[in-house]
Amino acid sequence: MCAKKRKGLSDADKAAARLVALYEKAERDIAARITRTMAATDGDKNKLTIRALEQQHKAIKKILKQLLAKTKKPVNEIVNNTFNGGLAVARKELKGAGMTDIVLEMGGINTRTMKVYSEQVYNRMADVVQQANRTTSDIYQALKMNTALTGAIGGYDAIGNVRRNMQKVSEDAGITAFIDKRGRSWNMASYTDMLCRTSSMQIFHQAKTNEYLAHGEDLVIVSSHYPTCDKCAPWNGKVLSLTGETPGYPTMEEAKAAGLFHPNCRHTYGLYIPDDGAGNNQQPEFNNSTSAEFAESLKTAKGNVEALKPEIAWRVAAHTKEEFEGDYPGAALHVTEGGSTVAITADGDIISVCKNPSDRVRGSDLLKLAVDNGGVKLDSYSGNHEFYINNGFEPVSWCRWSDDYASDDWKRANNIKDGDNSWRQKSNAELHVKKENIIFYKYTGKKSKYLEPGDFENAVPAAKDYDAAKAERDKSIE
Repeated sequence: MCAKKRKGLSDADKAAARLVALYEKAERDIAARITRTMAATDGDKNKLTIRALEQQHKAIKKILKQLLAKTKKPVNEIVNNTFNGGLAVARKELKGAGMTDIVLEMGGINTRTMKVYSEQVYNRMADVVQQANRTTSDIYQALKMNTALTGAIGGYDAIGNVRRNMQKVSEDAGITAFIDKRGRSWNMASYTDMLCRTSSMQIFHQAKTNEYLAHGEDLVIVSSHYPTCDKCAPWNGKVLSLTGETPGYPTMEEAKAAGLFHPNCRHTYGLYIPDDGAGNNQQPEFNNSTSAEFAESLKTAKGNVEALKPEIAWRVAAHTKEEFEGDYPGAALHVTEGGSTVAITADGDIISVCKNPSDRVRGSDLLKLAVDNGGVKLDSYSGNHEFYINNGFEPVSWCRWSDDYASDDWKRANNIKDGDNSWRQKSNAELHVKKENIIFYKYTGKKSKYLEPGDFENAVPAAKDYDAAKAERDKSIE
């Protein structure tokens, strides 16, 4: 029930955490007071007067009143910081698309939007407090009625209303503030947490929408996530019209009505500029590069990665023009506008996945592009396992690291000099960059149960070598 502390929180997240903590403390205090009251009325010997009950009820109403008074400030902070964050992201996207007339001042529509959202969130929190007020009032009203009729409380088991309402209050579960359509109960703190997360995403999106439309941009592209839920899957990577005024595209409202951007949804969206300038959503043709161009782009992208993170750059093999033409004849070679690379061999093997650090395209976008164009499998060092299973690839087979095939890049990352073979006897604990096994994957669109490479390697015996592991994986696809 508690709000967990996390490192690197934004100002909006910090305000949300404070708000959740306020509601958690209030419901804990109220539940404890009511529990003590019920314990004090257990049996004929323990009796509370109507005056004593009224005093206790008054103390609870004071807690709720103070809670609501403390709600407005963090709500305003959440809304303002989240909205400004959305504006900043949208402006960065607009600038990246080549727009120079970006107005940085807070316009009237944005000020009004923030005010509306602040009022909406505050009113929903007021509903939570009001529901808690009703629940606790019903309990104390029933207790006072029983006292008035009998002269003393003879135990709450005799009071139907108290028994029913006490199911909504406990020191462990808090106070039921909301019951959703599925019949799930949300206490004050959990509902506040859910409301903060859901509202923050709505506010962030609205800020971006306002900024796009203010600059005459109507099209956005939905982010891609693999795996994803059935509601969101049809909208992965889709281009939408914010207003419905651009023909040929589904609208944002249609997507939302179909279930996109549901509570706790991971999807977001960004600016989309059609390549032909006419709104026809013509993506750059896949297989847009010659072997010479691709090899050079791959070399550049990998070099940029190596300059930043040499401990991971070695995992990408930078094939030469001759290797692509000789070892991978007929491969589809693709280079993004930002210099990232991905290729698909004639039999659907995805190779040379390398995101240029300066490219706006994400690694997951490269994989989606490959899958959409016929990629069905790949192999990689185990250090990339999490990335691939998070993008719908299932591990099938694996082989152990072989010192004989250690790349020059791996040796360079470990500062191994030419002619030095002492590293062969070293354990991973003695190496800066570890020796990693090779895992073979096939695309399923689902997330694997093997969250760690070690989990998979413990469950599936190793193949005798690279070729055997590859054959085993390929057989599972046939």
